[in-house]
Amino acid sequence: MTTPTMTPAGWYPDPSLRHEYRYWDGTVWTPDVSDRGLPATDPELRPPTNPPGAPAGLPGPSPEPPALSRPTAAPVATRAGRRRWVVAVIAIVAVLLVIAGLVIWAAPWGSELPGTPNAVHQQARTSTSVLVQWDPPATGPTVDRYLILRDGIEIGSVPGTVTSYKDTGLTANTVYEYRVVAVSGDVWSIPSPSIVVKTLLPPI
Repeated sequence: MTTPTMTPAGWYPDPSLRHEYRYWDGTVWTPDVSDRGLPATDPELRPPTNPPGAPAGLPGPSPEPPALSRPTAAPVATRAGRRRWVVAVIAIVAVLLVIAGLVIWAAPWGSELPGTPNAVHQQARTSTSVLVQWDPPATGPTVDRYLILRDGIEIGSVPGTVTSYKDTGLTANTVYEYRVVAVSGDVWSIPSPSIVVKTLLPPI
């Protein structure tokens, strides 16, 4: 009758000295071996069931080996895995580029820029008002409306078929700067060159 050993199952130094560690299942040594943390199977005959140090051919208790944790093989990335990862990244980048292109194409700034209004000048100047006039752009899409800027601030707008704007409620003997912007859809043109106008003195 074989005397059971008290050595718990686990990884211990290989008694056959062919590998670093061999797995002891609590009763016999198994073909499961480990070298440098990588598990494998010993293709040769499994070592004797008796632990090292026991008399040959006789069963005996296994000596208590030092406590060792079962080695765990670190994941190794294969070339195929890396290739799949690179292909996935390239596909994601390509999709993002296509989406960005569609957004730019559909966005207002992807539309044709309206031409700049020409020959901005003033007429009918009084102490409290100025009539600003301009010529429509010579090129570009159809103008839907014009924006009038006074000192860099939008003060009003007119339809694209109108080329003048009367600014009222001004202060007498004061300098003002005017610019005109053509708008087509949601796209603004480059502002026109500015004109500087000084209102008249009030009548005596």
